[in-house]
Order: sequence, then structure tokens, then C-alpha cells
Amino acid sequence: MVALYSIGVNILLASLKAGLAVASGSLALAADAVHSLVDVVASVVVLAGLLIARRKSRAFPYGLYKVENLASVAVAFLIFLAGYEIAREALATPLRQVSNTPVALADAA
Repeated sequence: MVALYSIGVNILLASLKAGLAVASGSLALAADAVHSLVDVVASVVVLAGLLIARRKSRAFPYGLYKVENLASVAVAFLIFLAGYEIAREALATPLRQVSNTPVALADAA
């Protein structure tokens, strides 16, 4: 139950940060929004992995515990992919000014 609240809060944070990034033009806020979105996806993958791992059957009387490892690999891949995309965006675009500084600073408060 707590995991679902965490996912909901991260969805709210990702949405808020993405909106502020669009309004201000801040690449840092956009990167933070992507980071929060990756946290949401990672939480969902881990939660699904844990729920699947608890299932037991005749063939697997101790459960499908290897699914936890696969979920961890998927989360690691997502984190590396997000870092790559953020770095690619930062290096591919020229330096730009934040168009609306008060909006960008609203996220810092």
C-alpha cells in the first residue's frame, strides 16, 4: 500500500516538474522531471517483480524469486537510459537561458 502512495507522489512530482520545465525552459527541471518519471517506472517494475516473485507453483515451490533479479536489471537499464538521454540533450543543444526564472525557482522552493 505504501508503494502505491509512493508511485502516486512521484507521478505528481514528475508532472509538476515537467510543467515547470516547459513554462520556464529549464533543462535542469526537464532532467529532474525525467528522473522522477524513471523513479515511477522503477517503482512499478520493482513492485511487479516482487508480486510475481511471491507466486508459488508445483514447479517452483519457493516462488519465482529470480524475477526480482530481472526486475533489478530492468531498473538499472532504465536508469542508464535516462542518464544517457539527459546527457545527450544537454550536450547536443547550445547553452540557453531560462526564459522564466521565477517559475524555475518555484521548484527549488
